Amino acid sequence: MSKATIKHTYATFQLFWHHILKLKWLALSTTILFVISIAPGLIVPKLYKEFFDILSDSNLISMENIATLLGIILVKIFCANFGKAVLWSIAAMGGNKFSSNVATSLTNACFDHLLIRSHGFFNNNQIGAIVQKISRFIRSFEQLYDEFVWKWLPLIVESVATFFIISWRSKLLGSILLAWTILFSIISYIFACIKLPYDLAYSATRSSVTGHLVDSVANHDAIILFSGHNQEQKSFHAETKKQFSLKIFSENIGEFFGVIQSILIFTLEFAIYFFALRLWQEGLFTIGDFIMIQGYLLMMFKKLIEFQKLFRNVFKYIAYAEEMTAILVQKPEIQDLPSAEALIVREGAVSFSNISFTYKEGYSTLKNLSLHIRSGEHIALVGGSGSGKSTLIKLLLRFFDVQTGTISIDGQNIQNVQHTSLCGQISLVPQEPLLFHRTIIENIRYGKPSATDEEVIWAATQANCLEFINQLPLGFQEEVGERGMKLSGGQRQRIAIARAILKNAPILVLDEATNSLDPHSEALVKNALERLVSNKTVIS
Repeated sequence: MSKATIKHTYATFQLFWHHILKLKWLALSTTILFVISIAPGLIVPKLYKEFFDILSDSNLISMENIATLLGIILVKIFCANFGKAVLWSIAAMGGNKFSSNVATSLTNACFDHLLIRSHGFFNNNQIGAIVQKISRFIRSFEQLYDEFVWKWLPLIVESVATFFIISWRSKLLGSILLAWTILFSIISYIFACIKLPYDLAYSATRSSVTGHLVDSVANHDAIILFSGHNQEQKSFHAETKKQFSLKIFSENIGEFFGVIQSILIFTLEFAIYFFALRLWQEGLFTIGDFIMIQGYLLMMFKKLIEFQKLFRNVFKYIAYAEEMTAILVQKPEIQDLPSAEALIVREGAVSFSNISFTYKEGYSTLKNLSLHIRSGEHIALVGGSGSGKSTLIKLLLRFFDVQTGTISIDGQNIQNVQHTSLCGQISLVPQEPLLFHRTIIENIRYGKPSATDEEVIWAATQANCLEFINQLPLGFQEEVGERGMKLSGGQRQRIAIARAILKNAPILVLDEATNSLDPHSEALVKNALERLVSNKTVIS
């Protein structure tokens, strides 16, 4: 197992443990309930020992007394099994509440973490793959918890009980069981470590396949236009082939261990009964002892038959979780300084002082650039594609940090202020508007969450939106579709302008806001922009 794998596995358990501790009393109480619910079942083999001991010594007791004693024992067995079922159900309900609450907490943590990641993070990661990683991360916790509660905990409790009870009857048999358990655990761990890298590789290919699928579906029109069907099929089929080849190989390792496990179980059973038979010959064991030992061994074997699956599942679920763990343990690329305060904009003057910026890919976009924009000034950035216009805007919004130089607003270095307050003082109308798959009124109100319906309608009127909103069946309550695809380009642009009008930030950035629009839409958008830019510092 590599150091990186161990590091991420440890980090995964740390994350899970952190959220478990938020419900530590519920976790403790449900665990205790589960242990208590196992206890009644542990006395059943011992009761059967008494039952068969009485039968085997029936010549010493009258038939009437035998029937009474056996009847009492049968009632005890019934009560023990009934009590186990009831207690287990109560514990399971508590466990379901605990598991659901922790899963909710983990889901919220993943969502909160993604919200603070930088623009560059989402440029370098496929959205579909991220969603898949989150889903598997949450599912991994739920599966690990189920494995612990339903399989590991009963196995541990029953194995410990079996060891002490058999040791009580014979220290020799107890020693054999203890030595066998240690050997079995070591072999299981070795096989699990051998298998883990293949589980990790399989998990990575699953994310890759999901990302490829989402990417292809999202760009379906491009595939049609460029006749890319064969190319897409070839690359996707190659990825799925690799995915399932890893899955088959990983499962075959598990099946091989299953054979080793069966041999170990048969060996233990043979050794226990071989020495138990000698104890019986010496008069130290009764028929009931054989029944009791068989009962406890069957109890263990029932769990141990799936032991290799338990180990395999635990490592598999950890492997599935580690992809998201790797994201969660990363610090956000853009962070506020501990001393950061809110940006206060009084005039709206923007200054780029001798800034340089190079993308991680290695190409330099801006070098030793200085630009000073006075309060209320309107400036246009002109240059060819790749000259750095969009990069300059991203640096102002602090999607990235400059490598050298400073960017300041009213003399305040933007790296020294709270990022949320920086974005709160800047309105952006991009070439491709950023709309949610929500209603029109919700999308406009995003510029000012506290806005009343009247304020939203006023902003929509200023942005020339009523022309098309009033024609929609649900008006302002119409959902715009994913990324606003139910609306035309001009309509989406006017919604974005309405949002910016409602936000009313002192600094306005127009990133080619009228490009790719038809003449009618462009005229409406320009008319709306004239209202938006009034009394603002504008960069376009």
